[in-house]
Amino acid sequence: MEKMKKIKRISRSSFNRLPDEIVLEILSKLTDLKTLCICRLVSRRFFFIVVKIDAISYTAPLVNPSYLDLDITGNGGFTKKLFWYFINGVFLKPLNLLCSMLTAGSNASRPPVVPIYGQSFVSALWSLMRFRGLKYLSIELPDSGHQGVDDRSLFKWMVRFGTRLESYVFLWPNSVCDSNGLHVNGNGDGVGGEEEGIALRMKKVNVGIKCVMDVLVRRRMLLGLVCNFPLLERVCITDSGKRGRVSLSGGEVGKVRDWLFSSSETPVGRMNIMDFPGSTSEYHVPILHLPVSGFVMKGITLVVVDRGNLEGGNDSFVNEDEDGFGDEMEAVYSEAVMEILKSQRGRLF
Repeated sequence: MEKMKKIKRISRSSFNRLPDEIVLEILSKLTDLKTLCICRLVSRRFFFIVVKIDAISYTAPLVNPSYLDLDITGNGGFTKKLFWYFINGVFLKPLNLLCSMLTAGSNASRPPVVPIYGQSFVSALWSLMRFRGLKYLSIELPDSGHQGVDDRSLFKWMVRFGTRLESYVFLWPNSVCDSNGLHVNGNGDGVGGEEEGIALRMKKVNVGIKCVMDVLVRRRMLLGLVCNFPLLERVCITDSGKRGRVSLSGGEVGKVRDWLFSSSETPVGRMNIMDFPGSTSEYHVPILHLPVSGFVMKGITLVVVDRGNLEGGNDSFVNEDEDGFGDEMEAVYSEAVMEILKSQRGRLF
């Protein structure tokens, strides 16, 4: 027993002799926010060293966002339904409160935040505020769990934005096969006739509308993070189902930060600007062969909301993936969108 105590004393003493810079370098290997918060409790020295870490990742616990309670029905068009969402303020009130929290100073009292992703997520954001030198941040939110969606649903959405939302793209194929003819997955929704096909299409478009809420919530959250962390260089917010992400990196972060603070209007006022694209298009493609990846998609529904420039020849419908946050399937879906839009342009000219 005495020997064990002696070994522990020697080990502790050896660690204490390490310079703060070396300790910080060791602890920087840990990027998980929860783990870092536990490390802060080890000692007073750790308490002040840990907050100097500049790269953090956080995975939120599973919970359905509180804005998913509404169901959209009826035969109205995409734009009309989206406008109905905006008018009824599904997300504006809780987002204003969340934004107030993100932009509040470190000594500010806690505002009455509506926990969109649960109280645990709110607590995590408050803990994140202590890392004032943060440069790289990755947040994974729970899959939104929209009604009518399960693990076999193959949709993804993509968004391009800077100081304003430029475009939103929603793509949902019934099945995806790789270059070897193997199904990546399939949602099992067969189309057995005209009526059933229309019903399935409406379901897909309906989910596409709901995913707009995901885009707006995450972009608003991202703007708050850019505003609150002056050294931030790269930030990504995605979900556990890899349905879609919002991200900024490099010079784009600086441009957005300059925009937030560039006028007499407050950053929160800037974030409240609802400058959403007004041009909406829907496409339905029975089968699509992708020449670059070799993948084949069947039963595709594509929804594009933009400023009228995608069909005119601008293929840049998502933020440039220089940040490395994208994956292989995102590249496949991007190729599918470009092929469909290219085909539509070919019919117009």
